[in-house]
Amino acid sequence: MTCALVCRAWVPSSRYHLFGHVSIWVSEYARFSDFIGHLDHPLCTFAPCVRKLFISTYLDEGCPAPPSLYLSPHWADPLIPYLAKLTSVKTLVAYGIGERLSGWEPLFKSASFVTQITHLSLQYPEFTTFEDCMDTIHSFPSLESLEYCPYDSDQGTLPSLPAFQASPPPSLRTLDIMSFYSTTQLIWQWFHRSQTRLSTIKLGGRQSIPTRGISTAQLSTFTQYLQYLGPSLEVLQADFGAAPTICGFPIDCTLE
Repeated sequence: MTCALVCRAWVPSSRYHLFGHVSIWVSEYARFSDFIGHLDHPLCTFAPCVRKLFISTYLDEGCPAPPSLYLSPHWADPLIPYLAKLTSVKTLVAYGIGERLSGWEPLFKSASFVTQITHLSLQYPEFTTFEDCMDTIHSFPSLESLEYCPYDSDQGTLPSLPAFQASPPPSLRTLDIMSFYSTTQLIWQWFHRSQTRLSTIKLGGRQSIPTRGISTAQLSTFTQYLQYLGPSLEVLQADFGAAPTICGFPIDCTLE
């Protein structure tokens, strides 16, 4: 900001750095309204500088409760008309995304916006069915990279892959995933059946993968998918934290 005040010619460069990442906490109504007001202003010039958009439907980062308990299902309506101004956004971080009734659906219907997203991060999603998960990922046709971070409390409530499946985006090549819970198992199965060939898989990108308590059954869909990928998989990265050994990690597959 100081640079912009020193020299008018530096304003575009300073805005590029100041507004590269914008966070929206929908529950903070005043700030959310202010952000909409800034986008609506005829002299708004920062919108093209935004490259990463973070949207949270939680009360705050430490309150992981279903968004439908706190927000109107129409919370996104004021934002939708102004998404067309955010022409440089390539990364969308959805914190607390859930069933379509929690208000995210209008965002997916904004064709120009979802088409420009190449990196999607689903942080602590609240999907009630795996169909919602598939439909959400499918909604971004230009997606190249997906980050999926489910709750640690996943208790395996999604045991089988739905009969009807939307296809993953054909451009998807990188998956960063945080667990081996039931939803994750369905993702591997979904990618396998849809013949989605990833080139990069990262396990535990933000938090280490536990080496205890993971059974061979939990990893069966993952190992089958690895075998399907074969040489098309170029990078397999796993973070096991400070575990002294990973010899008990039950992956049984051979890549040639």
